[in-house]
Amino acid sequence: TIGRNERWAAYRLKPKYRPIIPKFLKNLHTHAGKPYDFKYEFTDDKLYCSELVFHAWKKATLKNMGNLENVLTLNWKPYLATIEKYNQGPLPTSGRMLISPRSLSRANQLERVYNHGLDQSSLSRVAGKPWSPYAASGNGAWKSSLATIIQ
Repeated sequence: TIGRNERWAAYRLKPKYRPIIPKFLKNLHTHAGKPYDFKYEFTDDKLYCSELVFHAWKKATLKNMGNLENVLTLNWKPYLATIEKYNQGPLPTSGRMLISPRSLSRANQLERVYNHGLDQSSLSRVAGKPWSPYAASGNGAWKSSLATIIQ
């Protein structure tokens, strides 16, 4: 998939984590057939792209990959209409935690192996806007996160 403004990067597990790949993949398969989580709720009955990777890694290693973020600290305002559509109401103000693609890409287990227009400053800002989980959606999104990790 192509990111905003056609900028993207590919990541790979650092060599010391690669022996975990078989166990990680086994845990990924336990989530096959689950619906995409358009509400970005941090559960394991429905999953969004980064959450799939996070849960499978956590189960395989008992460690986080990336840091959970409070949804209220992300740039959600430009996507208010989309948020309200998928949440069937206003943005939850409870301080819902989630794993963002940005946070996942910054995980210490990963190394960037290809850069197509991103630099260090744009990992947190794309097209002048901080990342928001509500900017991208679709059933294929999890595939890009998964492919990024296992390659």
